[in-house]
Amino acid sequence: MKTPKILFFILGLAFLLLSYNLDKPFIGHHDWNGVFFGNIVKNTVKFGFLKTKFGAVRSFLPQTEADFRFYTHYPPMFRIVSALLAKILGVHEWSLRLIVVLFSLLAIFLFFKLIQRLFNQKIAFIACLFFIFTPMFLYFGKMFVHEMLGLSLVIFSIYRYLIYFEKRNKNNFIYLTLVLILACQTVWSAYYLAPLFVIHYLFFKNKKEKKKDKGFFLIILIPLLSFLSHLIYGFILTGGWDKELFSTMLFRMQIGEKAAEYQFTLLAYLKKEALWLRVYFTRWLCFLSLIYYFVLGKKIVNKKKLDFKDGFILILFTFPFIDPIIFRNVCWIHEYKLYYFLLSLPLGGSLALFYLKNKFSFIWQEKQIISLILFTLVFTFFATERIEFTKTLLQGSMNKPAYDLGLIIQEKTKEGEVVLIGAPSFAEFLDLFLNFYGQRKVIYFQPVLKEFEENFSSQVGLVVFDKGREEVENELLEYLQQNFVSWQKDQFVVFDLRP
Repeated sequence: MKTPKILFFILGLAFLLLSYNLDKPFIGHHDWNGVFFGNIVKNTVKFGFLKTKFGAVRSFLPQTEADFRFYTHYPPMFRIVSALLAKILGVHEWSLRLIVVLFSLLAIFLFFKLIQRLFNQKIAFIACLFFIFTPMFLYFGKMFVHEMLGLSLVIFSIYRYLIYFEKRNKNNFIYLTLVLILACQTVWSAYYLAPLFVIHYLFFKNKKEKKKDKGFFLIILIPLLSFLSHLIYGFILTGGWDKELFSTMLFRMQIGEKAAEYQFTLLAYLKKEALWLRVYFTRWLCFLSLIYYFVLGKKIVNKKKLDFKDGFILILFTFPFIDPIIFRNVCWIHEYKLYYFLLSLPLGGSLALFYLKNKFSFIWQEKQIISLILFTLVFTFFATERIEFTKTLLQGSMNKPAYDLGLIIQEKTKEGEVVLIGAPSFAEFLDLFLNFYGQRKVIYFQPVLKEFEENFSSQVGLVVFDKGREEVENELLEYLQQNFVSWQKDQFVVFDLRP
């Protein structure tokens, strides 16, 4: 199937939209992902894949392998691919975001090819327009986190399954298996695909073909073997079984004592997720999608025969709901976990428009210009509904204080020097950013003279206080003012302890 020119237009437009603020510091909403995973990539580039054992070294400023602390709570593919590209591009805000932009463009390309193969080029084009103009894509489509590569491989898996479903042979099965393995090594969400494919195959393949192709059902083993390999890999990295992974999964499922900190009712949860869907995908797209999925649901309720295309639509519709159902805690906290609704809502919106066009064709059967005008109006309302919200997201700077202080520390200290910060609350939310941009060892202490004396050493270069946080003890302040040079920048008071 040839790649139409209109797809290159879509990809060019998407790149143009995502390239805005590409070099912005990691100071915005959920930008902790950029500094956390960016630091992991930086360590991989610095020490190489062999020394890190292809593992995620989360330590800040590790000097030797003895300093390595590994992050084992996520599959490895995203950071490995990112590190390979970062070896070429370097580790900068723009380069890390550019890597994710490439993943996002890949997702659009595959999404178009999938919908084109299932339906036609027009439906694929409109679905892609909806896809790239959602606030969800415009903001999170360049965030340095797993979901963007994960979405690409999820779409690719569905595409390869469609090809296998249409033409069952050994090569297509091998391709499907390989892509599924890659997807499962990228995001946990990909684990749902194999069960969905098996269910779809059972319902939509005739009995003769199912009997001939019992080997297909072995794909159900892929997520199981992927999880087992992840546990073994974690053991190789750390020398022990990752018990914390299981406790974290229970926490993310809103089970256990730790999850009690995030108590919420089912009704509150549903309201919040519904709000995020309306905000990040717009009311217009949600409403249009609802029209089409209502029509499809009515078809199911009336026990009308579904064709294999309906089955694939159901896969795309069902998949995004699985994470919010199972991992309620993570979806309560991180709205970008709804990113997979880019599979269902843009497609639903596109199908709804063509359904309505056919349903009311008697109105404009001789005047197609009317349908074009109506589509233009609908799309304009959709694209502009959340434009101010999207601008606010893209220009967000909630973590800027840590960025500013990080630059001060890096500029005013030498490598190997230690910085004392008399604001323990700063560490709770902004420590990741400060370490990434400051690139120095930081010790937090209560701003009292006794704790200062306990943490002071010859390696300490600066002491920093944040006027907007903990109040500094007068005795400590007087001691520092009498003995050391100080200056103030924005909300920070800095004392230079060096001779």
